[in-house]
Parts: sequence; C-alpha cells; structure tokens
Amino acid sequence: TRSVAAVAGVWTTRQFPYHFLTVVGLVTGCLLVVAALKSNTAPAIAAGVLPLVLGIESWVYPASIAVSLVVLLCILLPWQRYCRRRYQSADATAATNLDDILETPPGGRGWIVPFYAFVTTMALCAAGSGLRLLLFPPLIVIAYAMFAHPGTCPWAGKPIALLAACSLISTAGWIAVSLWGKGGFAAGCAVVLGIIVLRALKFHMPPALAIGLLPLVIVSPGIEFPVSVTVGAAALTLAYLIYRRLNMRSAQCQTPN
Repeated sequence: TRSVAAVAGVWTTRQFPYHFLTVVGLVTGCLLVVAALKSNTAPAIAAGVLPLVLGIESWVYPASIAVSLVVLLCILLPWQRYCRRRYQSADATAATNLDDILETPPGGRGWIVPFYAFVTTMALCAAGSGLRLLLFPPLIVIAYAMFAHPGTCPWAGKPIALLAACSLISTAGWIAVSLWGKGGFAAGCAVVLGIIVLRALKFHMPPALAIGLLPLVIVSPGIEFPVSVTVGAAALTLAYLIYRRLNMRSAQCQTPN
C-alpha cells in the first residue's frame, strides 16, 4: 500500500505544481489506494503526500520504500514467531489492540467532511504562505485517525498532549540533525527522543515518531520546521475540539427529554 501510494505521490509531483487542489486530490488518491487494496494502513497517506510536499520527483523514492519494507518484514516475521513461542500461554485475543482498531475501515461517513475541511484549509494556508510543512504528511495521518475513529483513537481525547508531542518531537529531530547532520546517528537520536517524549506524556501516537525524522529528508531544515509543525498541530487540536463540541451539541439535541 505504501509503495503504490509513493508511486502516486512521485507521479503527481512530476505532473502538477504544489497547489491545495493537488494536495486534496493526492490525499483522495491515497485513500482510494488504501480502500482498493483493503489494507487500511493510514501511514500510506504520508508516503504518498511526502513527495509533493518536499518536491521529490525521483523514482528512487518508491523503490526505497519497497526495499525498506522488505527488510522490515525479514526482521519482523522471525520476531513474531519468536514472540509466539515465548508467550504461547498468553491469550492473544484477550485484549483488543488499539493499532488493529485504527486499521479497520472507518465507521460511517461522518468523518469525511471534517477531515477534508481540515486538509483543504491547511493546504490553502501552506500553499499561500509557502510553508508547506504546515500540513506535514504525518499530520494528515494523525487527523485521519482522529476523525475516522474518534471513539477509539488513543490520541483523540488528548489534544493538548498531541500538540506538545508534535512540538517537542519536531524540535528534537531538528536539533539532532543540526548537531550531527543527516546520518544514522541523528536518525537514531530523533527516534529515541521521540519515544522518550511519548513515554513522558504517557501518550500512544506512533505516527508522531515520523515527525522527528522529517529533518533528515528536508534539504535545509531551519527553525521554520518545528514552528510549522507546532502551528499545524495547534490547528488540528483546535479543529478537533470544535468538531467534538459540535458533535456533543448535536447528540444533546437528538436526545429525547
């Protein structure tokens, strides 16, 4: 799913300029890819939008994603077998995995309007200001999970922690790249610092870890990167709080006296 979305992202970047309509169209295309392949892995949206945001036109990008995922599977599958043998007495179905819930199709269509309203508004702001990272790719994934799974998304009920996590992790990634350059050590530091931030906030939001890695693929990351991420996360926080309040008022109006 991620590889196909990445191909769509590179093709779109090669054919069209950065524009809010291009962003919205590409997000829609990625969602259609997810639906067609029935995988519902929301991070594929970020894989598809990243080339457009950063101006990546090389076909090496989707090829790299495919290779990295093959390597991941070669490590993951033996690790899963080891864990099953080690913990075979545990009941794997005793608890529902939150990540599995987030990878189920959205219930209903009520999420479509608020999700697209947020993406369109932020894409307009990003295109108008020239700060494309106001709508950084992981933010779209985070927003999708919040609007499509409001009752089960673990970070939907913690909007302030969401803002703090995005701001701190983006700053940590920027500082790591500024100090040690775009290499494996900086990448490792960004991931470790991201995990520390999420643990300190007692917050389960895996897409946030990708934010700290973005400076490694930005040509010249500056202070505008963490600032843009913070503004984008603040906008999502505000949008979701408004959405939740409107839903609560609607539910109260529909409740019989």
